[in-house]
Amino acid sequence: MYDFHIVGGGFAGLTLAYKLIQKGAHVLLQDHFHSGSGTIASGALLNPLSGPHLALPTQGGPEYSRIIEDYHSWEQKLSKQLLTPHKHLRVLANDRQKRKLLNNQDKQSFVRVWHNTKEKNIIMPLGAIDILQTYVIDPHSYIRIMKNYLQQQGSYLQEEWDPKQPVKANKTILCMGPFDPFAKESLHYVRGETLIISLKEPLDYILSKGVALIPLNKQHHGKHLYKLGSTYDRYTPLEYKRTTKGREDLLHQLRQFYTGDVQVVGHQYGVRPVGPDRSSLWGLHPDNDKYYILNGMGSKGTLNAPYYADLLITELIS
Repeated sequence: MYDFHIVGGGFAGLTLAYKLIQKGAHVLLQDHFHSGSGTIASGALLNPLSGPHLALPTQGGPEYSRIIEDYHSWEQKLSKQLLTPHKHLRVLANDRQKRKLLNNQDKQSFVRVWHNTKEKNIIMPLGAIDILQTYVIDPHSYIRIMKNYLQQQGSYLQEEWDPKQPVKANKTILCMGPFDPFAKESLHYVRGETLIISLKEPLDYILSKGVALIPLNKQHHGKHLYKLGSTYDRYTPLEYKRTTKGREDLLHQLRQFYTGDVQVVGHQYGVRPVGPDRSSLWGLHPDNDKYYILNGMGSKGTLNAPYYADLLITELIS
């Protein structure tokens, strides 16, 4: 008999399982790999200022710093590196972005340097900023490390979930991303596509403006590889596949701020669920009250999963 049965092994499910085990709970995480997972295709960028308005996270600046500290504490307990710090150069798109930064002290605390000089291959007529406390999590490594930990605890089952054959547990939490069979009404589904590209002249930092160019610390035929992404497609019929339009859109957006030679060597997609008004879902399942839910982390799963897992754990344990 388990305290908690978690279904789904993406960022949400793995993070929730780890946190519950750290609190002494008897947990089983059940997972079966699905192609099109939003976690696998994620750029896994942890960034305190994002979007067209360079917005702070919903949780706020201090909470962002606490979540980073959480990850560092997991690294110590697991003796594994989860976060890779990166310099992050964000190209400013318009004067409004600059004014919002100048008028917001909380945002300025995450900005170190204003760049107004020209950089080779980078288009930045309004300049650029260094965004502090930017990290990347390799989703494949995160999944592997967390699954290994759960296996060592006897808390991992790789098997398709069948609701007609329930696991004996006090509470079952569905963290199934777009594969939740009950959440058709409560979640919207967004396809995000990313490209793996090589650059003739390498960059040793993240470069972003609308989309992000993220170093992967890997090479292809002697050229450094980067992840470019992602798209956010919620207005066309949902298809579980890569699209020519997604590829073309990403390359078009890249050309707005980068002029160097680029070669596409890979193309990925993932489907990310989001709740109403792009909010995350946590608590009692809105479409089936036999279960709890942690889902709809959206494009900021690495940031939202620890935060909403903590809120859900408080409800589960109380």
